[in-house]
Amino acid sequence: MISVALIWIYIIITGYILGNSFLGLVGKYGGYRVKGTVHVLIAGFAVLTVYAQIFSLFYRVSALANIVLVILCTVLFIAGRKDIKNGITALKEECGLLRAIGMALLFLLFAYGTSHGYMHYDSDLYHAQSIRWIEEFGVIPGLGNLHTRLAYNCAAFPLTALFSFAFLKQGSFHVCQGLLAFLVFVQSIKIFGKESLKEPKLSFLPRIVAIYYILNIFDEMVSPASDYFVVLMVLYTVIAYVDLCDEGVEEYQPYALLCLACLYIATIKISAVLITLIVLRPLVTMVKEKRFVAVFGYIGTGLAVLFPFIARNIILSGYLVYPVPGIDVFNFDFKIPKGLAEYDSKEIQVFGRGHSDVSRFDEPLRDWIFDWFKGLDAVNKGAFLLGLVSIVILVFILIYAVMKKKKEWLSELIIVATVDLSFAFFIMTSPNIRYCCVFLYLAPVLTLGFVYFRIISGRDRMVLYRIALCAFVLYKGFTFSGELVHFVTPGYLIGQQGYGEYELVRYELHGIDFYYPQEGDRTGYDLFPAAPLKAEDIFRGESIKDGFMDVVHTEER
Repeated sequence: MISVALIWIYIIITGYILGNSFLGLVGKYGGYRVKGTVHVLIAGFAVLTVYAQIFSLFYRVSALANIVLVILCTVLFIAGRKDIKNGITALKEECGLLRAIGMALLFLLFAYGTSHGYMHYDSDLYHAQSIRWIEEFGVIPGLGNLHTRLAYNCAAFPLTALFSFAFLKQGSFHVCQGLLAFLVFVQSIKIFGKESLKEPKLSFLPRIVAIYYILNIFDEMVSPASDYFVVLMVLYTVIAYVDLCDEGVEEYQPYALLCLACLYIATIKISAVLITLIVLRPLVTMVKEKRFVAVFGYIGTGLAVLFPFIARNIILSGYLVYPVPGIDVFNFDFKIPKGLAEYDSKEIQVFGRGHSDVSRFDEPLRDWIFDWFKGLDAVNKGAFLLGLVSIVILVFILIYAVMKKKKEWLSELIIVATVDLSFAFFIMTSPNIRYCCVFLYLAPVLTLGFVYFRIISGRDRMVLYRIALCAFVLYKGFTFSGELVHFVTPGYLIGQQGYGEYELVRYELHGIDFYYPQEGDRTGYDLFPAAPLKAEDIFRGESIKDGFMDVVHTEER
């Protein structure tokens, strides 16, 4: 726990400086400055991710990456010390002694939650090795030819490598997902403030979803799985967006910044790309007001967010986005064979439907949806059914809004429609509950919540909301407390649980030791390089840095 907390403090300091500088820069062409510590830290989180990805394109993400980061932050701190001082002063005024103590205890609780728990299966399958490759080499051409899952480029992995401190030879820490959960949780518990309890708002509902989700994964935060990153970022973005709607904000700038957050989400998991549909909200306003400088400014910033992610995709797999073989524009010798990429893509979608047989990929929705539904627990079954109802309700709401010219509903309907469409997209393609749960929950909550806040008013609405909130607190508080008692393990008060350990078989390629598991397909982190299967000689050159080709290319050579 202590080691996790110390790394978090380092991330918070560097993230706040970078976030403050980024928001100040964007504010110059956007004319809007975001306030709030959590918002600044989330922005810093994204900038740190982009930084780690860019660094990985040129060198391994290890000690030097941290040295450069500290130097960069020192320069930016000196340049922006006035803004940073004002932000700290505002935080002190907002946060009294009791609240500060409460936040400190919550900070330590989440640090402890991130110190140990359930390690996601995929983390020992390929997450750990992906992070190790970034720590050791940065990015390697054709790495996906060694194991296709190593080409699943997730922006969260370079970020994890940046703060793993593996160069200290004390293991590889994986703490970023826990800190993100803490920040979103802090943003969510605002519903329990005195002012918030006076009048319920639509933004309270996604906050309740966030609290529910975070408490559910509390014993899983030790894993650096991309699922947690993407769900938490979607929850943060939706909360921030609906906050703007509740506050009646009409300016385009804060909505445009959230669109950048959506692009960041897409770099974590490309399947969540539909969340970027909220770009319609600021884009219409900017075009209508002829804010073309701002349009190009935000487009340029968005491209800066996407560039290192796309570049890493190309180098790792030979594809613009992997595994999306339909976008096939390159012909590098290290490119993963198209047939293998297509199989990989189908396998991902079939697995999300609850099957492992790729031959079932072309089955129509009606042939697999019922089996998938049976595999859900009671809460998810209910959310799914309400989600289907919500889509129908949304259609009627949109028709009514157009007929009655309800322009004041536009901002809220954009986020409701975006969430509902994302829900429908996942259901029709690959409804893997690990990450599509965020849309499974948000679709009915936002759609039905919109109806609730537009139809029910006055005292009845307040009474019903308080009853529902009390019921939720009692239920989740009771269940979480029981789980926490069993979760407590004094052995992790200082350190953090490492990745799993497995029996691996050693073999040699070009004088370098490689490993594969004696049983199963998981390899863990310690023995490196490792992959689920023994590889043939697929070296492009004499060293690992030259990268890997597929077997056909090596035979032709």
